[in-house]
Amino acid sequence: MNLFGINVNSLITPEVKFIVSKMRFVSSLGEDFPALVSFDQNQQVVRELIVVKKPILKGHQILPGYKHLVESREDGRLSSLADDKKVLMGIKARKSKFGITTSLVFIGLKGELDKVLLVHDVPVVASNRKELIEGVKEFMKELTGIEIEDVPCTIRGVKGEKIKVEKVDVDYATLLL
Repeated sequence: MNLFGINVNSLITPEVKFIVSKMRFVSSLGEDFPALVSFDQNQQVVRELIVVKKPILKGHQILPGYKHLVESREDGRLSSLADDKKVLMGIKARKSKFGITTSLVFIGLKGELDKVLLVHDVPVVASNRKELIEGVKEFMKELTGIEIEDVPCTIRGVKGEKIKVEKVDVDYATLLL
């Protein structure tokens, strides 16, 4: 599925109910970039795709403030990064009273920085770093079929997959910006 000329299959999971376009500040780059963010029915962020590279075609600019209602029974995996030559993967770990949880950060490179995919729906809770890395390895094998040795790592040859997504409605997203 394309929105604003960008493949957003990586944002799609069976839990996702809508995708919102907005601007997102990236602290490591010190700048706002257009982003597409997927939410579940409880308005919890599931995944984010931040587009760093400027579009070549004028009509493919992401317009912030739109909410696209979607339905799908499939997971898009890492399809949005299939056109990138190299993908770097890292984690963003957080400590809570239940243990250590994480989000996965995928950085797509086409010679230069192209896209950043943040996957927040990682079902891993660990008590230490070793357990966390093992959980991430298992999740990556399930999600993409790719076996990784350690985190951070480089992934080459991400496959693009077509998934069936029904676009139900487009509206202006006032509350989610």
